[in-house]
Amino acid sequence: MVVVAAVGALALSRAASSDVSDLSQLQQQGSYALHVIGTQIRHAGSVDPVRDDATGLYAFVKSPVGVGSANAMVFGADGKGTQPDSVSVAFAPASIGTSDLGPSAQYDCAGTRVDEADRVVATFEVAAQGQLRCAGESQKQPVIANVADLQIDYRVETEGGIQTMDADEVEGRKLWGAVTAIEVCLDLQGDEIGADLDDLYKACGNADKPRDGRVHLVFRNVFSLRTH
Repeated sequence: MVVVAAVGALALSRAASSDVSDLSQLQQQGSYALHVIGTQIRHAGSVDPVRDDATGLYAFVKSPVGVGSANAMVFGADGKGTQPDSVSVAFAPASIGTSDLGPSAQYDCAGTRVDEADRVVATFEVAAQGQLRCAGESQKQPVIANVADLQIDYRVETEGGIQTMDADEVEGRKLWGAVTAIEVCLDLQGDEIGADLDDLYKACGNADKPRDGRVHLVFRNVFSLRTH
């Protein structure tokens, strides 16, 4: 009886330790992912002012660079069925000049050199293996793993006020240029599988889904665009 009790206590202790470890890892991954996503979104549509040598004044002489079907600073796609969504943003690289060490290099989120490019593009998507990736102009770079879902909604300025839409609706109404903010929901799941397979959690979209024995953390944030 003592051995049985000890084994049971050990199993419970191991399960609790695994849950705590998963929660800590997911918290770090989710915070980092939202930081990376938010940094790119806040740059959407930005261009550098150019100084007029004659007057000494600065002006925005370039048009904001775009992406997607409407050549807007924001573009997205809804996942098919229950698949994760994706979102893209575009902006012009900064004119940061040179130093004694030479030109100041700039890179996109995938590690591609962009200081001589006309635009910087960042596309966030989820690969089949649950890996959140950021795709630049020529390559893709993993951001975090353990992604169960990524859902994106858009706050759009319309004649009737601000409305929240998914990508299909924004695309159907050709309103990408009127997007004022992006709502991001990121669902992360742990590695360990426990015994409580039927427990539910509140997933993206506020739907109740089974945990399948895994720890889940759902992160939500709204990122406002600086220009539109």
